[in-house]
This record gives sequence, C-alpha cells and structure tokens, in this order.
Amino acid sequence: MEAPAADLPGHRLELMYVVLTWVFASWSLPLIIMAITPFSLIGALLSWLEHGRERWAGRYAPPVTTNEESPHGSR
Repeated sequence: MEAPAADLPGHRLELMYVVLTWVFASWSLPLIIMAITPFSLIGALLSWLEHGRERWAGRYAPPVTTNEESPHGSR
C-alpha cells in the first residue's frame, strides 16, 4: 500500500515553502530561512548539551540568594 501524497516529506517542505512565500511575500526569503533552520537547530542542540555538561561537572554556580532585605524594598 502506498503512502498518501500528503504524507511524503517532499510535499511537507513544498507546503512549508508555499506558506512562507505567502507570509513574507517573497520568493527567495523562504529559501534562505529553510536553508538556515537546520544550522540553528544544531546550534541549539549543541549549546543545550554543553550547558548540561557544565552543570553536571560542577562548573555551574546557582545564583546567590540572601535573606537580607533589598535596599529597593520588597517586590
């Protein structure tokens, strides 16, 4: 049994391109956005992994809290 045409990955990208073209009223800007998106996702994943590594290695210091009253009053 074949998958319906709407379930194929290529059609999803085409639909995404059509929607972005309509939103930005440009033919080239959606291509730029779609090309940059994987790089931003990879960067977000790497920074998330690095932050977790710092936290478990003990290099992360939580913010210091005190019970003293703030000179600006309570908020």
